[in-house]
Amino acid sequence: MTNAVTHTGSPTIDLETVVLHDGVRVVVYDDHAAAEPLAALDVSRDSEHGRGLLLVQALADDWGVGPAAHPRGKGKNVWFEIRRDGGGTGIYRTPTILDT
Repeated sequence: MTNAVTHTGSPTIDLETVVLHDGVRVVVYDDHAAAEPLAALDVSRDSEHGRGLLLVQALADDWGVGPAAHPRGKGKNVWFEIRRDGGGTGIYRTPTILDT
């Protein structure tokens, strides 16, 4: 959510949470340009910012970015899933990028 507010300039940002049979899915929608690759996760040790997606990548069982699928129909979504049986293995996962 913070990344959407800080980096997109989108006037409207939506948050959706979905309880799955084996975990939870969180989706953040914004009105910024359609899904595009996310910036490389290269953060210096002394940096005060830039670790949000690194944390998502480390803790989520799956995550990615895709075109917005909400009523406004424009922009993109960034999502992650945490599953009961998977829970934060510490393995950094490459995001799933869906075609627009």
